[in-house]
Amino acid sequence: MTYTIRTLNKQTGFITVEYDDTSMISFPLPVDSEGMAPVGTDLDTLINQARPQVQPIKDIKNIDVIEALVQPAPAPIPTWDHIRSLRNMMLSESDWTVLSDVPMAEPLKTAWVNYRQQLRDITITFTNPADVVWPTPPA
Repeated sequence: MTYTIRTLNKQTGFITVEYDDTSMISFPLPVDSEGMAPVGTDLDTLINQARPQVQPIKDIKNIDVIEALVQPAPAPIPTWDHIRSLRNMMLSESDWTVLSDVPMAEPLKTAWVNYRQQLRDITITFTNPADVVWPTPPA
């Protein structure tokens, strides 16, 4: 059985493990009297013994009730670094529009120039990265 350790909370000692069948489990790592957690084959054994028994979804009769309880994870709060990264990607993807040898009607070329300027000004136009509204590329 293969697995991947996805998280380790250094304060609580909890690890989250994802198995090759996509099941996941979180549990505290045991420590010995000297404060050492298991490693190597001891850790492999522990993680494989902790593997949850996955029940096929067809056997869960009240799946709709459980599904109603699912809370999607909140959207991550964007940072200026993330906004700049997205902006730079959009600028790169539209570089072709401002090349001198691209046959394009002048009004459309002007629209692309304006769009790209709006992208460059995004960090000036907005004071909070969560408020950013992306300009629409010309059609």
